[in-house]
Amino acid sequence: MGRMRLGGLVLVTALLMAACAGSGGDVPSTEVSASGGSAAASEVEVVEPDTGYAETADGTRISFRDWGGDGPPVVLLTGLGDTAAVYDDFASRLVDEYRVVGVSRRGFGESDQPVDGYDYATRTADDLAVLDHLDIDRAVFLGHSIAGDELVTLAAEHPSRTAGVVFLDAAGPTSEAAPDCVRRAELWMPGWEAGSDDPVQASIDQAEEIFGFAVPDSFRTAVEASFTFDGGNRTYTGSTGARQSIDEYSVANPQDYGTIAVPALSLAALSDTLQTAFPWMEDDRIPEPDRDDAQACTTDVVVPEQRATFDAIAVANPDIDAQLWEETHHYLFLQQPDRTVDAVKDWLQSKSW
Repeated sequence: MGRMRLGGLVLVTALLMAACAGSGGDVPSTEVSASGGSAAASEVEVVEPDTGYAETADGTRISFRDWGGDGPPVVLLTGLGDTAAVYDDFASRLVDEYRVVGVSRRGFGESDQPVDGYDYATRTADDLAVLDHLDIDRAVFLGHSIAGDELVTLAAEHPSRTAGVVFLDAAGPTSEAAPDCVRRAELWMPGWEAGSDDPVQASIDQAEEIFGFAVPDSFRTAVEASFTFDGGNRTYTGSTGARQSIDEYSVANPQDYGTIAVPALSLAALSDTLQTAFPWMEDDRIPEPDRDDAQACTTDVVVPEQRATFDAIAVANPDIDAQLWEETHHYLFLQQPDRTVDAVKDWLQSKSW
């Protein structure tokens, strides 16, 4: 069991593709019903971050965003292919109580794109190089999606630098391939149409169709950080080689969640509705048999896989504070920012840092 490959769940993967969990026994975990799903989030004044680079031991420059703030430091790590700009809205909701920094992984955004260095040890060393550059001794690391692999390494091998870890739908090994029914649903993902007068907005519109919810205004910056635009055309700025290297390494080297040696919170998404698993398949223009196929995929494949992964992680490490959120999208911090921030703050405030 593992992180299922749902093409529509990862921003860059979704846009690029469209352009062309069993029970583990008595464990301390909680299943929570969705509170409003994709209901409108409270407004927040988006903080303009300072930006810069940290240089690693091998000379690679790692781009970071520093939103400032007072309190214990929290470092945000991204999903595969994203840049730290995806957190502009979320980080702005944390700075009233925490010092917030985001890291763009090597190979993506404005970070250098070397041909190697995509193993766990090097990627976590990159994260710690950012801390060194900013004179931060120890931080809570929060990661989305594939960043869960870095969180485990940080928690297991660098507890003196890692005060705690927060998994945003990031816990679990990566599955080797998407199930056939997922691939069939992906064929219906909204495509990219070149020639738009505002290709950035067209990309945002496409993302909202794929995600099934409205993204914050700051999402425009995330799109601009991941693509360059020339007239009505767009080009991905990240390294496809880096994406492949990280993906393959993750599949070949599943993490041991029992090695986590610091406090840990896991907020896991249960995409148990068509709206959260394959939102674009709710379009009435899609033939009913294909919509039914996607619904069956959600019920019979996606949900059991996500539940099994959640249970397996809880068994591997009963000390992880784990919650499984129903009717929740993989990008839970964009879909439900208020709820996600509240859960993170509540957990952080319950600890002595």
